[in-house]
Amino acid sequence: MTLTAAMMLQAGGPDPMWLDGRASLTYNLLMGTIKGSAQMSMSVGEKCVPPRTSPFDFPIILDTYPNEGETTQIDPFISPTATFTTAIDDEISVPDVNGNTHRLKPRLKEFSLTPLDANSNSGLQDDRYDQLSDDGYSAVYNPEKPLTGSGPDVGKRKNWRYKVIVGADEYDPILGMWKPVMLNNRVWEEKVEIEFRTTKLPDSIPSDLIPKSVPFKNQEFFMQEEITALSPGRIMILDDLESDYFYDEKDGKEFEYFAVFKQASNQEEIAREPLVYLNYQGMYSIPDFDNNKNILSRSSGKRLPLPI
Repeated sequence: MTLTAAMMLQAGGPDPMWLDGRASLTYNLLMGTIKGSAQMSMSVGEKCVPPRTSPFDFPIILDTYPNEGETTQIDPFISPTATFTTAIDDEISVPDVNGNTHRLKPRLKEFSLTPLDANSNSGLQDDRYDQLSDDGYSAVYNPEKPLTGSGPDVGKRKNWRYKVIVGADEYDPILGMWKPVMLNNRVWEEKVEIEFRTTKLPDSIPSDLIPKSVPFKNQEFFMQEEITALSPGRIMILDDLESDYFYDEKDGKEFEYFAVFKQASNQEEIAREPLVYLNYQGMYSIPDFDNNKNILSRSSGKRLPLPI
């Protein structure tokens, strides 16, 4: 006697709970004297399959910074980032519930930063840098300027909207081309949108934005004629921060700038020289100092007295 049974079932739950499927039975008795087969369908409850919301069945955007957990007190020099669960622009094969396989490519549709307040820096992407990493698993938005105010609000904290949108293309074997993925009669996309607020611009320029200074940090020796009227002391900063750190007027008040020199041992001021900012560098004269003395130099702004 030979008896074989097989079942194929689908089920879902918990609300509503349902089961749907088919069963098949074959039998062979008395060396084939009695043999046959039988099939039956079974259904319990009302079948309910949730609509597809993504062609991948998993999120593509893994994380962002800033994110929903950190939206205040954000560093104004931040470069917003996004990471992905699979490489952008790389082809992957994804099966569906019917057993068909789809050739898909995720792609970065939008990666943007928008100021939400008046008198803000533009937030434009610095075109010297690519947004997407070489491996496609992350993207970085490099703003041209710090994310603070400009003009009358120079250096002040501001609000921003950061947006990451991922779409997908599917290969159509009949047309022999890639087409945008459609779900529920709409072009599919996955979006993360974060609004955040930066702090004001720090009073001190971060060291990584100062590629060169004369004298340089911890310089111990000077060559003869190294410092002259034609080659004075200077400080260079990146990203054209002239309007952010060297402004003539702020909040209706005028400013002038100095290079201040102090004894390293006791912070006693030795000299103060006018500083002029031109062509991305602040220039100032360096006075004569005694040999073998540790000197601190600092660029500083001073508010001018109001006219009488």
